[in-house]
Amino acid sequence: RAARRASDLARYVAQEHPMQFPTGRRIALTMEVVGWLARHLEERKLAADQTIEPAAQKNWFRVRATVDERDQLDWWLRGLGRNVRKIQKRYVRRR
Repeated sequence: RAARRASDLARYVAQEHPMQFPTGRRIALTMEVVGWLARHLEERKLAADQTIEPAAQKNWFRVRATVDERDQLDWWLRGLGRNVRKIQKRYVRRR
C-alpha cells in the first residue's frame, strides 16, 4: 500500500504540479537588480548564503545565492523584466 501511495503521489506531482518542485540540482545564481528589488531581497532572501553588493552602475546591485533549480525561478526572473539583468546560472556539484 505504501508503495502504491508513493507512486500515486509521484504521478500527481508530475501531472498536476511539475513546476513547483526542485529538480534536485543546485544553481549558483548571480544577477544584477535595481535598488528596490535589492532592498526586498535583503528582507526576503533567496538563500541563506545570499550576498548583495553594489554593482558598477548607480542604483544596481549584484546578488549571489545558491538556489534549487526549478521552473518557478525562471518564471520569477522573467517576470521582473528590466529590473534584473546579467543573469548567470552555474550548476553546483553536491559534496
